[in-house]
Formats: sequence, structure tokens, C-alpha cells
Amino acid sequence: MGDFATYNQLVYPPDNYSWNRFIDIHGISPSDTKFPPIFPDVWEEIKYFIEGQNILSHNGAFEFSVLNKTLDYYGMETAQFKQHSTYKIYKKKLNILCAEHGIQLKHHDALNDAKAFAELFKMHLNLD
Repeated sequence: MGDFATYNQLVYPPDNYSWNRFIDIHGISPSDTKFPPIFPDVWEEIKYFIEGQNILSHNGAFEFSVLNKTLDYYGMETAQFKQHSTYKIYKKKLNILCAEHGIQLKHHDALNDAKAFAELFKMHLNLD
């Protein structure tokens, strides 16, 4: 995968609560999120990279709503950015797309997923 800056940070969720369904998907449990910073502290570090930018996800309908609900939960202003979703572009699951295009994937690892859908988006834009 190409070279680009990355940022990967666990965040302490409210009451350190995690749904078992999501623990089963991504493997992150309350013991993993017991000591990380709260979202408002992390937001101060990453806001510059999101506000007013083109932001990419795979399942934007879910992922962008999580960001906006998190900002709302903490009484923070909603971020303004242009949304791009590789699922909307390709209409397939990330793991299937990666297999079809020879992109290595450690599925549901946030940083690895992000690198994978960035590669797919670059392909869509014909940047490779």
C-alpha cells in the first residue's frame, strides 16, 4: 500500500461501554479502552485533518453518522467535510473488493481498513 500519513488511536467510550457484537467484529474490548483519552481530547489532534476536507470511508452511512453522533454527545460542533464512500462507488464489501484487487486486508482493523479503502479510492480516481 502507498505511503501516506496515518493516525491510529483508541478512544475511551462513554462509560467504557462496548457492544459484544462489535467486540466480536473488531476485537477491541473494554480492557483495551480502559485508559485511552476521551474523544474531545483526540478531536483536538485530528480536527484539522477532517474539518473542510475530503473524507473517505468504506461504509460512510455508518461511519460518518458515528462521528457526528459522537460530536453531538460531547456537545461539540458538527464537522463539515465532503464525504466519500468506497461502498457507494463499488457496491461491494471491503473484504471482497480487496480480494478482487489484490489488496492485503486485516479486516476490521481500523488503520488497515482505512489503508485498503484508500487504495480502492485511488484506483477509482486512476491515481495508480
